[in-house]
Amino acid sequence: MMSNFTLRTTFYSLSLALAFCNQGFGLFLGITVDLSPHQWIFSIILASVCFLTWIWSSVLLAYNNRPTSTHALTSARAHFYSFLPLVPIFFAVGIMILSQIHFNCHTKEFSDGEADGWCGAGATAGSLSIIQSIVATLAIWSILRSVSRSHTGLKTNIAAGDSNDTKVVALASQA
Repeated sequence: MMSNFTLRTTFYSLSLALAFCNQGFGLFLGITVDLSPHQWIFSIILASVCFLTWIWSSVLLAYNNRPTSTHALTSARAHFYSFLPLVPIFFAVGIMILSQIHFNCHTKEFSDGEADGWCGAGATAGSLSIIQSIVATLAIWSILRSVSRSHTGLKTNIAAGDSNDTKVVALASQA
């Protein structure tokens, strides 16, 4: 079984990578695709949310392994409530993006000869958004798993429950 630290780091890193990639798709769709009436709005929303997500995920990842710290960003509550709103936000943005791909995938009308590229970009951005929602859910699960043995719940340090993991103890002693 993987340690709590490894699970959290994995899901935080996946969230960071997906947000970074999806920001690129959001910017690409917002700038280039003009076949859909609302795609540019949804793409700007996607790129903005992704930008904030990868910045904040980087910050949380930096505070993920500080078991002796009392900083506010090392509390499980900060991590939990940071990922909680990402679940419905990315799910909704994914649905918004996917609701517009029929304009780009309809090759009989509105086609500029490159409908396959526009269709694929929209489908990828929407799918990555829904996957981002799933990864945020898994990050929440890993946070709850990390604090499940603590009597203080989400008030505890996010890495305090990892003290039995020798890898985490070795890393913490080096810091």
